[in-house]
Amino acid sequence: MSSAQPYESFHRAGGSTVFEADLPSLIGIGRRFDELARAYHGFRYSREHVSAEQAFVAAIEEARARAAAGQSSWGELVADLEGRFGEKFRRLRLGIPGLFLKSAEASPVGAAKVFEMLVTSARSTLARVAGDSDALDDPAVRAAAEWQPELPVNLLESSGIGEPLEAFKAINPVVGGQIASVLANLAGRLGGGPPDADRLKGLAQSPQGQQVFDDQRRAMEQLKGTNPEIAAVMRNQLDEMERMLADPAGFAADLTAGAEEDEAGDDEEESPLPPGRFRFHCGGVRRPTKHQKRLFDRLVKSQQELAANVERALRALHAEAAEDLSVGGPRERVLFPEDSSNSEVPLDYFRIESIILPESGDRIGISLESVYGHEEHGCALVIDGVEVVDSGGLDILLELEFDEDLGDADET
Repeated sequence: MSSAQPYESFHRAGGSTVFEADLPSLIGIGRRFDELARAYHGFRYSREHVSAEQAFVAAIEEARARAAAGQSSWGELVADLEGRFGEKFRRLRLGIPGLFLKSAEASPVGAAKVFEMLVTSARSTLARVAGDSDALDDPAVRAAAEWQPELPVNLLESSGIGEPLEAFKAINPVVGGQIASVLANLAGRLGGGPPDADRLKGLAQSPQGQQVFDDQRRAMEQLKGTNPEIAAVMRNQLDEMERMLADPAGFAADLTAGAEEDEAGDDEEESPLPPGRFRFHCGGVRRPTKHQKRLFDRLVKSQQELAANVERALRALHAEAAEDLSVGGPRERVLFPEDSSNSEVPLDYFRIESIILPESGDRIGISLESVYGHEEHGCALVIDGVEVVDSGGLDILLELEFDEDLGDADET
């Protein structure tokens, strides 16, 4: 008597019928995922690196003071900082909308305001680096790590998000701190007194407000190549800023709900499987259908050839994430070593979360987790036979063929 096939032992999870099975040829994908994630998230910057960031912040603060006093023009100060810090300062300046750069060129007041934005951005980076350093025994480093942008009280009161934001920050300090930074930057850009909710909405709907967002998105696109980590943070900040401006009350409600959800935790999340073993999702059917079983059997037979194509696709996705990473810091180099083509890091960078077997059609989806860089839109592959025919965000899986009317189907 032949042994039972993996798809004969299934269960329900997240509204989908799921079974687990081994594909030994794919064991090399995500083999060291947890180890790589620990190395990246547990990275500690050296005391020397923190000192360099402190010197960078000090130089920008000095430039701000000289601009405010009218001692040097915007052009002179920019030339000096680019000469001393090169690409590091040029990348920082990319985050400033063109509208404000023009005001910086026009007057000392405008220049001082832009340098204030640059100081906030540079100090945010210093706080992250100092907090993840091995130099926290130094009081100056510890103070830098604990720095947070000041939130304008009237902005919080008028928009109604002050209390929910503080609750959210207590649960999720990283995202909460990003939103706080957005509000601080926004308040600085409004200028001329404390903003209220109506004024915030007016800014979002005005041509000036749209120009701010457009300039920021262009800067974000430019940063994708040189610093994907900062680009991802900027993208999230822009999205949160637009939501908050459009609907302060709704934004506050979402923050409160998000804090409660994070505090409760996600009890339904399934733990990762060992390398080489995967979850197969079959959608809303009561049990895997004949078609899904055929797809699985074909996958098992062709897994060796498929594995080579999947590995090539993952290396390409990894290279895309690291494209033009010419000035990446030491922490980023953990994920994007200079010679990734001769490294297993691109394969360790991803982990297969699930394999999706459609109810009709021959294309199979592979949902992926990455160590960093794909949090918002996810990462996925679509395969047809042994070929990878598409790669990108999780939205590419929408093309897979599922029929909601088959939710109670009992095909065997």
